[in-house]
Amino acid sequence: MDQKTKLTIIGGVVLLIIAAVLVTFFYFGRISKNTGGTPNSGTNPLSQLPTTSSSTTPAPSGAANANSRKTFTGAGFTLTYPNNWGILTCSNSENFELDPTSSVDTKNVVCDTAVKPITVLVVNRLSCTGETVTLGPNKVIKSKATTDTGVNYRWCVAIGNKGLDITHRVSSTGSRATSKEDFSSQVEEMIKTIKATPQGS
Repeated sequence: MDQKTKLTIIGGVVLLIIAAVLVTFFYFGRISKNTGGTPNSGTNPLSQLPTTSSSTTPAPSGAANANSRKTFTGAGFTLTYPNNWGILTCSNSENFELDPTSSVDTKNVVCDTAVKPITVLVVNRLSCTGETVTLGPNKVIKSKATTDTGVNYRWCVAIGNKGLDITHRVSSTGSRATSKEDFSSQVEEMIKTIKATPQGS
């Protein structure tokens, strides 16, 4: 290869490098102009991004979120459920109900029939049929029954010396003690959090 060819190749490489540097400066100069550069007021540009607070903005459709959950302590167990669900507790039993359609809590009601879409019966002995599944640390007997207007779910969980008989009713009409939306997946996330506690804790 003669000297002239070598110089031509070296010159071409140098021109490519210079062109790449100029394109890089041009590109970053445009980005800086479009974003207004780095703010000099000392504010963090990330603070301009929209944020949500778990205490003020409920998760949509009762979705479970680790930062937006409430804890319920029953007789010998605890569980967590979505922050935007309401709870109804009974004055005449250890039973309670959950409402995934409203965050309003109702405490110490005389309970006789279900009024919310999710009911938890606290019993001494379980009598359930269905398939055995594992949800979190808990072995659960699960069943599902289809009705003319919707579907009924049931989960039975033994915790310590108590049994939790959990039902969720879904109907196309959204009538009393049912919901139009199916929250069974959120109920199962709740069941995963059930833990035994010493009585009286």
